[in-house]
Amino acid sequence: MPRKSEVTFTEQFVRSRKPKDKQYQHRDSSKPGLILRVYPSGKKSWLVEVERNVLRVVGDASDLMPKQAFIDARRMQTDHTKGKKIESRNKAALTLKKFLNTTYRQHVREECKTPQRGEQIVARLLHAFDGLLDTRLDKISEFSIERWKKERAKQVTAATVKRDLGALKTSLNYAVRWNLISINPATKIQVKVGTDPRVRYLDANERRRLIQALIDRDKKIAQERLSANTWRHERGRKKLPEIDGFADYLHPMVLLVLNTGLRRGEALSLTWENVELTAKIPRLIVKAAHAKTNATRYVPLNSEAIAVLRKWKAQASGTGLVFPNPHTGKEMDNITTSWRNLMVGADIKGFRFHDLRHDFASQLAMKGIDLYRIKDLLGHSSIQMTERYAHLSDEALAEAVEGLS
Repeated sequence: MPRKSEVTFTEQFVRSRKPKDKQYQHRDSSKPGLILRVYPSGKKSWLVEVERNVLRVVGDASDLMPKQAFIDARRMQTDHTKGKKIESRNKAALTLKKFLNTTYRQHVREECKTPQRGEQIVARLLHAFDGLLDTRLDKISEFSIERWKKERAKQVTAATVKRDLGALKTSLNYAVRWNLISINPATKIQVKVGTDPRVRYLDANERRRLIQALIDRDKKIAQERLSANTWRHERGRKKLPEIDGFADYLHPMVLLVLNTGLRRGEALSLTWENVELTAKIPRLIVKAAHAKTNATRYVPLNSEAIAVLRKWKAQASGTGLVFPNPHTGKEMDNITTSWRNLMVGADIKGFRFHDLRHDFASQLAMKGIDLYRIKDLLGHSSIQMTERYAHLSDEALAEAVEGLS
């Protein structure tokens, strides 16, 4: 629970409140029900307790002085007691853009696994709903969202439209909960997505080209380092360390995902303390905080994955993140450019980084591994998600039976 303290609300007091690591709030005993809340972002809001533990937004404390905030708060308490619809002072001026950038941004930063994930959610909404950002929150209608859906479908897949719409619905549900709008206009809007989920995996030639492209990329980067050191030597500058082994994170990460089926986020957040190479059964531990299903799982390592990790660990620090950002040492949020260039070098079309996970599952299915074990290895929450690989498993079983003829 946020901390509370007894103070006197003045303009000077409000201006003097500084943000902390977590949100906190103040109450003034002479203004019962009125609350000043200060967020880590620096945003300050007036809230009113209309009944025990039920809060409503009065307005932005940077725009609304304490005296007027208390007047509005008392009005809102009275309206609530009489069963009337409560309106906050600044609701009419609140656009979708302002809502996402302020109140909702603060909420998702605090509620998501990491603040970075919250920022990604807001960034996605701001990008996807660019045409609605200047619309007042209470003026967004089903018609305007349907029109957005039609235009968005011309640019991206139906699955992407569905994810974007889902993110908007969630944000507007909170706007309803916080009494910023009375209903969520997106509730009844649906997006139809094809029933056949996309399963893309590598054929033998693509796999060979992928591995060769990784090797060629390492050689190219190593040669560029040698050329750079020659240039530095001629000018009396300190040489950079020569590259012996993997050029950077990409080669070992790709091989690891091919052999474990990790999600991209799971690979990027993996730490060495969760890599058990010397255990009786070498394995990775995917912590609940970094797993999509919020459940810890254990992924066994085969001989290739073990060899890759040992080689990479000998080059890396062996502590902290397994695949840190090479420039900052912190967790990377994407590897889009590196992956795109790799696909060009390997001459592979229509293959995403996430498809390495599909390839892992497809290879298991084609070797006759049952779907329940594949489900556990992938960390799926239900067998239905794994059934997309059933036809590959059926083909493997058919070949086995044919061997009896």
